[in-house]
Amino acid sequence: QSETLTKGTLSYQMTVQIDDANMGNETYSGTLNLLLDTDKIKTVTTITSSKNSSMQYAAIYNSTLQKGLYLFNAMGQKLGAKMSEGNYKEQVYGARIVNDIERVETTEETKTILGYTCKKALVHVKGGAPVEVYYTDSLTLETFSGLNTLAIEGIDGLPLQISMKIGKTVTMQFLATTVDTITKIAASEFELTIPEGYTEQTYQNLLFLTGNKM
Repeated sequence: QSETLTKGTLSYQMTVQIDDANMGNETYSGTLNLLLDTDKIKTVTTITSSKNSSMQYAAIYNSTLQKGLYLFNAMGQKLGAKMSEGNYKEQVYGARIVNDIERVETTEETKTILGYTCKKALVHVKGGAPVEVYYTDSLTLETFSGLNTLAIEGIDGLPLQISMKIGKTVTMQFLATTVDTITKIAASEFELTIPEGYTEQTYQNLLFLTGNKM
């Protein structure tokens, strides 16, 4: 029987490889952490390049209030913006890792990740190469009114590994390193106030400055 996660921490190791004949090759590593507490979710993405430059994006979503917070920390800049109800709804779809799904192709292949037996599926997306997903149907993730970074339509379970190609030059992988449903998360992790030391921006301006959607 599948267990629905409503509280806990999920951690993934990220690897991004860029192979571009004109711009050169670059490897980025990082982490994606998801903190869950009933009607709230916090995602923290940290990325480090092979040249040791790093950046961090964090987003907090409260589905009951339909509000959130977006934080950016890189290159000596700490910027923050509050999401209104309208901004929040924009993110319900856009924050997902895999979008524009046409169909899901299931396979008989399996592998074990963190002790969970995971099934392999190929997710066919519009205009791109299939996304390879290993997921466990022992766990599902509460989607918080549709907002769920890891949700993939057509896959009934929690993805523990996602491998995808973006365009012709970028390869990206997410591999789960932790599934923790025991350790309690401090309420302060989900506060919707901009931390001290951060400069407040409008939501749209911060998205423009960071070139990112969380």
